[in-house]
Amino acid sequence: MTQPMSILTKIAWNFSPKMRDHAVQAVLIFTSVFLAFALNECRMTSIEKRETRKALAAIVHEMENNLDVLERWAPYHKEVMDRTFQLLETDSAVLTQGRFSLEHLAGDSSSLMREFLTRHAWGYINAQNINFDLQTRIDVIMVYQQQEFVEKSLGRLIELLFSREMLEENQTLENYVLFGQYMGDLWGQEHAMIDTYKFTLERLKE
Repeated sequence: MTQPMSILTKIAWNFSPKMRDHAVQAVLIFTSVFLAFALNECRMTSIEKRETRKALAAIVHEMENNLDVLERWAPYHKEVMDRTFQLLETDSAVLTQGRFSLEHLAGDSSSLMREFLTRHAWGYINAQNINFDLQTRIDVIMVYQQQEFVEKSLGRLIELLFSREMLEENQTLENYVLFGQYMGDLWGQEHAMIDTYKFTLERLKE
């Protein structure tokens, strides 16, 4: 009885040269496609890793800049807040005569803040070819969400200073009280934000 393997061998050798050429070409084509796919995957992975590193570096750089801004301005804001509450504890005529004036509180500075926090690197979170690990994504999202509270607190303070009520002479005391409360909220947000920046930067640099 002829063995199955012998039959297959005979069939294989009975293939015409043309059929064998087709078979070889098919194998070569398959191998070429597979290698091209594998090389493309490696190239895309390499690009993704490179872009992710660049994005993380940009985020870290922006956080460091924002931290520097707050570390310069938060102490000054605390001074303004303290001056406001000290003024409210006195019987100063400033509280009952004339309008609210920032000059009594701002000290040597002519502005409450000349630098602002930025969020340009926020767009990297959902950008293509960037793949942060889960913990990094969570850390970055939480930082920018908390930063939004600081920005809103500063926005409310600026809106208060430019409001019509701040010009009312019969609301001077109330305006100083309100300003002190808003300054306290801003400084509290900044103080917490500084701690968050430092903690997150330490994690991102590990």
